[in-house]
Amino acid sequence: MSQDEVVQMSKFVVRTTQGMGYVDANAATALKSNQRLLDIPQGVFVMTNDLIRDIGATDLTDVLLYAGVNGHFRGETNMIRGTRTSYPYIDDMLDNVPYEDNVYVDSIEVVKGPSAVFYPNASLGGVILKMTKKPLPRSQNIVTFSSDQFGLIRATFDSTGPMGKIGEDIKLSYRVEGAYQGGNLYFKHEKLDVLAIHPTLQMDYKNTTAMIAWDFQKLLHPPSGDGFLTPDGKLYTGRGREYEGGWANNQMEHMERRGVRAMLIQRFSTDWEMKFSAQIWTYQRYGGITGPSGTNWQTMQASYIVRQNNEFYNVGTVQDDFNGKFTTGIFKHQSSFGFNHTDVSDISKFWTTTTATPTNAYTIPLDSAAALDAVVVPQQDSGGYYVPANPGNRLKTYRDNIYYQHQLDVIPDRLSLVVGFTFADIETVTDANLAYNAPYGYLGTTPTTTAGATDLPGSAYLHRYGAVFHVTKDISLYGLEATIFTPGTGFDYNNNRLPNVTGKGDEVGLKTALWNGRLTSTIAAFKQQLTNQSIIGVGLNPYGLGYYIPIGSTTTRGWDATVALVPATGWQLLLTGYRGTVRDQAGNPVSATYGNSWSFFTRYDFAKDTPLTGFSFGGGASRMGDRYMTSSGITFPNGWVKPNLIKVQQETWVTAFANYQFNRSWGVRLNVNNVLDKQYPMGLQSGVTLDPAPPRTFVLTVSYNL
Repeated sequence: MSQDEVVQMSKFVVRTTQGMGYVDANAATALKSNQRLLDIPQGVFVMTNDLIRDIGATDLTDVLLYAGVNGHFRGETNMIRGTRTSYPYIDDMLDNVPYEDNVYVDSIEVVKGPSAVFYPNASLGGVILKMTKKPLPRSQNIVTFSSDQFGLIRATFDSTGPMGKIGEDIKLSYRVEGAYQGGNLYFKHEKLDVLAIHPTLQMDYKNTTAMIAWDFQKLLHPPSGDGFLTPDGKLYTGRGREYEGGWANNQMEHMERRGVRAMLIQRFSTDWEMKFSAQIWTYQRYGGITGPSGTNWQTMQASYIVRQNNEFYNVGTVQDDFNGKFTTGIFKHQSSFGFNHTDVSDISKFWTTTTATPTNAYTIPLDSAAALDAVVVPQQDSGGYYVPANPGNRLKTYRDNIYYQHQLDVIPDRLSLVVGFTFADIETVTDANLAYNAPYGYLGTTPTTTAGATDLPGSAYLHRYGAVFHVTKDISLYGLEATIFTPGTGFDYNNNRLPNVTGKGDEVGLKTALWNGRLTSTIAAFKQQLTNQSIIGVGLNPYGLGYYIPIGSTTTRGWDATVALVPATGWQLLLTGYRGTVRDQAGNPVSATYGNSWSFFTRYDFAKDTPLTGFSFGGGASRMGDRYMTSSGITFPNGWVKPNLIKVQQETWVTAFANYQFNRSWGVRLNVNNVLDKQYPMGLQSGVTLDPAPPRTFVLTVSYNL
């Protein structure tokens, strides 16, 4: 069955983008419709399975470097158009984890600009949608084994195909993906062990498709790096390269995820269908870690605290989406409508240790690798932790939305208008102290340190207005205005609740799909504004609670572009660019933002009638600039004037690969990451918490298709 036939079967799900190259002219799930990208009044880029495989990265942040998206800290956190986004969605359902293995992901859709009409947790800059691998109507069994020069090994498998029939009309199929990873990493005291399995069972009955999937992942993963920014914005390298991550002995965190996803697709006709989705999953994160509390460049010392992390997520989602087309007279219509409810419970227990070596709060020389080696972090079962008076807190968040969008072809095949609305309701209930064991005994709107919980509801009507004008069948112009909101869940110094954060984005753009799809592009200019912004205050307020400092509005202006090109047979090229400013209401740069980025990625396949048939090679580069980070927690040397923000010195990340497919069954691939062997902050949460770029790494992978 061809990919086109699969798309015709369902507007809501594409089973695979494998074998499609780097260009996909459809966005099968983004914005709840199956349309050509030319017809969507918003920037959408589809990262195909082929592109993800060629990049050869397992962290989502590293994969998305070639999609016009930049990492916050390495893992599942990203930034679009200069600012941080929310966590990605999985099969259109909310996700909320900092780290996971993406072995079960088929493709990734990047939606730029506000999308909260459809996705309640979407940020103003955009949203990331991960599409999982679905059962295929043909048999496929692929096993891979890879290793790098430092001793990290990884094995994966992907098995799918039909299982047979029940009667004449019921067809069964399956897919199972899994991964095992272990061994050594480059940085001292760092581990990244993975055990993952993701089976899916599918049933097709006439016009009905039902799927159920089980997810299990167990990770031993490094927490965010404890590397440092120097006062001039560079990665600190004085301890030696192996110690740039700053991890102490026994510091890795255990993470375990278990869950079930279900989907029911009903095709009422060739033009109308419904998708019902549901999920329930748990995620536990535990382990002792160190956290830098500050660096003193005058005395050349770093201060740390040691704590036990024990965090437990319980998430449930139910949603229903309808999509259809109809005609009245000469006018063509497309309607999308539905609802979403997501319930998230987060229990956090961050305890201080009593038996860490040297102590639970310590200071060591910045440049001493030996001092870092001497730090030993006790783990959960070591008996080195006590239950504090406040053992932790509980956060319950309920997200609901009901939406409707209508697209009308005002001038057939020339001009279409889009109008979408949603009512979004988000309620957050916080129990600040689990010791009282009565999280819902009292609900108020002012936080306290006594029994009870703080209930903070918020709601808003959001809209999405757009227009698409087709200059030709292969060139379109578009305009969009859309809004988002986030309820105020924090409190200021005087214990007053923060107001809702509201946002609006405006953009205009040009799209192309020229030369039978050999050149697809989106170029957009935009302005995005958030109101009622705030930053975390230092220490506690007079009521003994953490607080926020309002800073007013922030405005992002700029342009971005994505271009996918097939210059010649066998040659593919992908380019992205962004330039903009993120400023507060006084015109100053904003912490944890960036002002420009670019990337390219390419692949060349030798033709079948040449001696090098089966051989392909390629690679790419990515760079971010004008990145700013707060100087909080950093003591500058004498003679320096401490700025509010530090401009981070970035470098260019370069990757390369070569692949040889011996025959249908056997293939070998070599990926080289950080080809230029640059040292710089690849992930950055603060000036004392950053992930350094790993050194030049060679990864050899052998694949076998059974």
